[in-house]
Amino acid sequence: MSTTTTTTAENAAQLRFPPNVQYNASRTYTVKFLSSCFAGAVAGVLGLQNWLGFALFVLATLLTSACLYVKCKARPAKYMAGGWWELVNPGQENIFSFVLVWTLFYGMFLGITPSLHLMLFFVVSVMTTGIVHGRTQWILENPCTSANLPPASV
Repeated sequence: MSTTTTTTAENAAQLRFPPNVQYNASRTYTVKFLSSCFAGAVAGVLGLQNWLGFALFVLATLLTSACLYVKCKARPAKYMAGGWWELVNPGQENIFSFVLVWTLFYGMFLGITPSLHLMLFFVVSVMTTGIVHGRTQWILENPCTSANLPPASV
């Protein structure tokens, strides 16, 4: 029975079209990176410290994963090699990006007047939302299976 399982897994891996897998992985990475940077900016602007900041990162990661899951039409294995784990995994580089942006914005917003604080938060929110919105329309447009490829010309 293990031979059948192995054969089925190998056949499924062969059905993936490498350019589509690479495209989807790149777009997923971009969305996760922007999400972690935005979460870091929000944590810094709100002045979150210690575990509250990391809780915001976990919440942002789960929200991003849920949005990508919906975008994948509840079938992430069709769009990326890692399946659902690829959606939920934040990636080590995104954690570092979150901490970097968190400390940057925390330092920038520490000790300024409340009116300037709100104005800068609004500007950053509008700019970041525009960047994320512009990127999400490109994400996961190509299923990785070869069933969606045009027939080969002979």
